Amino acid sequence: MAELSNSETAGMSPKPGLPWTVKVGGPGNIYPICPETIQTQPPKPQENQMSEKSKAAYFMVQIKAKNFGELLERYAKFAIPLLSKFGGEMIAGSPAPKLLEGEWDGNWAAVLRFPSMESAEAWYNSAEYRPLRDLRIKELTDGGRVVLLEAFDPTALGG
Repeated sequence: MAELSNSETAGMSPKPGLPWTVKVGGPGNIYPICPETIQTQPPKPQENQMSEKSKAAYFMVQIKAKNFGELLERYAKFAIPLLSKFGGEMIAGSPAPKLLEGEWDGNWAAVLRFPSMESAEAWYNSAEYRPLRDLRIKELTDGGRVVLLEAFDPTALGG
């Protein structure tokens, strides 16, 4: 099981200048995460940010990484920053989500938010993301699920 930690509470990062680490399994399996990939502030307004005309879209991701450190190094550090180009952001991510119902066979879950279905699909199908997606699917994971859904409008229920 992986665990995220901050150098202030868990000792210094194995690489200077990278205060965040991910611990996977036993001792010695510590991988740095670039602080730039962790969003701590809302994204800057962009041309394709949410408007009253479009509803947000969300990717729900569940994957089973073969090697968590390799996934971070070869995929995440490139894929996460690319989200903002399409107005997206990673709003949740965990190697150990709390399972309340059903079965869980992954070791990473994430939720990505985009201003619209169009911008979400544009990112997913973009020339920039395609090689990263193929790498994730073909080399870095043993399966998983990626689901795209549009935000729910409660006024659709009436009343």
